[in-house]
Amino acid sequence: MSIINTTPDSFSDGGLNDSLSSATESSYRHLVQGADLLDIGGMSTRPGAADVTEEEEISRVVPLIGSLRNKLGLEIPISIDTFRSRVARAAVEAGATVINDVHGGREEGMLETMRDLGVPVILMHSRGDSQTMTQMTEYGEEGVIAGVRREMEEMVLKALKVGIARWNIILDPGIGFAKTSEQNYTLLRHLDSLFADSTLLREFPVLVGLSRKKFLGKDLDAKDRVLGTAAGVTASIASGRCEIARVHDTKGMKEAVTVADAIYRK
Repeated sequence: MSIINTTPDSFSDGGLNDSLSSATESSYRHLVQGADLLDIGGMSTRPGAADVTEEEEISRVVPLIGSLRNKLGLEIPISIDTFRSRVARAAVEAGATVINDVHGGREEGMLETMRDLGVPVILMHSRGDSQTMTQMTEYGEEGVIAGVRREMEEMVLKALKVGIARWNIILDPGIGFAKTSEQNYTLLRHLDSLFADSTLLREFPVLVGLSRKKFLGKDLDAKDRVLGTAAGVTASIASGRCEIARVHDTKGMKEAVTVADAIYRK
């Protein structure tokens, strides 16, 4: 999954796709480099990111999705990275085929919208929002593995209760969201048991999104965390529980994934 941020303030690539032409060109470049899925977002969810209106978010993503579908005729899956139901609906109507929700369906109306649209959905573990997540890293005596597992079970049960099809659900442990650096490494180290030890979660496909994140090298610029990203992606694949890798650097990560698959998924 290749990341296309149409935002001025995303932590790694903000401002690179601030026009329809540049975003379209960037999307095409990722496809040429080996992307299987494009993830288009119109609002940064990094810690401390400023809020934007629904109208602004829609204006950033819908024209790009429409251009990719109607002008370029792309048929590959396109996901909309949003936690807002109205944005998700507008994006799917424009041609998106997956909803990628970093709030895991917590926002009002989102689960019902997911159900009604009937597309695959990615439910990510997180707490709070961009302004509060860094203060919500306490998992108590149960620890981060059991805590994330329990909260993801609750999230999935809510989705199933609303009527979202089981076969449309993809899970994301939310690396970097309401977790300390050590907690992120702990999750990656135990990615296999995080899901395997849950009778509810064990059979859902999993997405891991750790690309260029701060815990991979807090003293490095985001664009210098490529090798750390490759190590994290490889470890995720080695766990046997990573079906989708969400990345910024498509060409290099495609090579890393291909080799990791050859080693661990022979």
